[in-house]
Amino acid sequence: SFIVMGRRRPVPASTVLGVVTLGTALASSLPSNKRIPGISQAFHRPVGVQAPPEDGLFHPRIQSVRRHNVRRARGRLGRPWIRAQPLIPGSSEFEFCEENGDEYEDSEDDYGERYKTGGLPLPTEGFARTSSDVGPNESLQLFPTLAFKTIDKQTGKERWATRLHGRAIDNLRRHHRRRVGMSSVAKAFGFYPSSEVEKKMYRHRMDLFLFRAARGRQIGLEMGPGLWWGTSNTNGHFSIDAQISADHLPVHVPSKGAAVSAQVSTLPLVDGRVWRTNVYFVPPHGISLISDIDDTIKVTEVRDPKRMLSNTFLYDFIAVKGMSDLYRFMALKGATFHYVSNSPWQLQPELEDFLQRSGFPGGTFHLKHLRFRLNRPITFLKNRLGLRPKNNSTNHKYDMISNILRTFPERKFVLVGDSGEKDPMIYAKVAQESPKQVERVYIRRVEGDFRNGTHWEKIFDGIPREKWSVFTNHEPVLQDVEKLFVPSYR
Repeated sequence: SFIVMGRRRPVPASTVLGVVTLGTALASSLPSNKRIPGISQAFHRPVGVQAPPEDGLFHPRIQSVRRHNVRRARGRLGRPWIRAQPLIPGSSEFEFCEENGDEYEDSEDDYGERYKTGGLPLPTEGFARTSSDVGPNESLQLFPTLAFKTIDKQTGKERWATRLHGRAIDNLRRHHRRRVGMSSVAKAFGFYPSSEVEKKMYRHRMDLFLFRAARGRQIGLEMGPGLWWGTSNTNGHFSIDAQISADHLPVHVPSKGAAVSAQVSTLPLVDGRVWRTNVYFVPPHGISLISDIDDTIKVTEVRDPKRMLSNTFLYDFIAVKGMSDLYRFMALKGATFHYVSNSPWQLQPELEDFLQRSGFPGGTFHLKHLRFRLNRPITFLKNRLGLRPKNNSTNHKYDMISNILRTFPERKFVLVGDSGEKDPMIYAKVAQESPKQVERVYIRRVEGDFRNGTHWEKIFDGIPREKWSVFTNHEPVLQDVEKLFVPSYR
């Protein structure tokens, strides 16, 4: 304790710590040419380019880097250095990397509109047309997606359409301001790691949010005879709308029943690396299960912010007891699975690994783009702690589910969620709007929820009682769901 500005009372150390933390956050949120006295800030050197290769040829990516510099330099006096380094040690190809520059922040786009693209034109002269444009220190993430049958308006022939979605990241570069901000939040909420095991998990999960985006990369994806090109956006995401004629499908897809998966892979890089994921070809008729993740199939404890953050960053993901048995039973009966959640895309690799380890069937992922900006600390904290504006997260999940139902108007759906968030209200709204498609709504009662039947009857007002259920034990649901798998639905 000490005296500040002549006050006689000592100022608590916690107050001083809070002021310093707030000042640091404010300083990091200002452009680099704005300074706060007493707060040190990194100095951005003026832009410069080191000597090019001896042959005088620049890698075509320099055009993309220059465009990004112009956008990032708005409101700033300085621009970061650009240096040339070999794409592969000893090779003649060079890439231009930025030093001490700030990446774009991840942007949030619930509808994916910013990532819509019908494929890129042919690569610029100088690019290898048989390889994706990904550097040796960069990597890709491909997310499982669905494909649906459609009709080509010009030829009248059947085609299958899909949206291939992924993310390009730089494995060596981190958002250091994010690291400081997230570490401060961890300490403030008391979920900072204590043991060596927790520290290892904390660093691993935190890195998923700290990797800088590899933007402007041209990425080739192939499936069967098809080849499509896409480019990564400012936050590293890329999305490619692709179509395949019914005569050239890599797998046989029945007219009814469960989805059939096929692998889509990136074109091999110069160093031989390849990334793969599944595309689920969903028949027009059958039964699909749309499932939430947090507190529905995975223990998250969303209602307790400290426990939620600890379960997300410190511990291995744990499955809710009995839910994998229920889902495997439905998979054996021919159901298709779609996992719709407000979890951010950064956690998708961990969630997919969790499904495999816990015995859940594979399926498509429909997650949320996370806006992470330290110059808006209050908004960020609200987003992470579930204190969003009332309609924000609700609209995301509702829109994703509605899009799936509109894509497959002839399929029947089972909706599974939990009572910890807004799942009951969202599912009730979907069931009221699409009564012919929604066959069942199952709500798992989370621990500590003692609301009685009158509360649930009010939420599901207008929906037949046999169509919805609030459960604690999965066994009654297992018995009820078996009634759905009759020949007319297969």
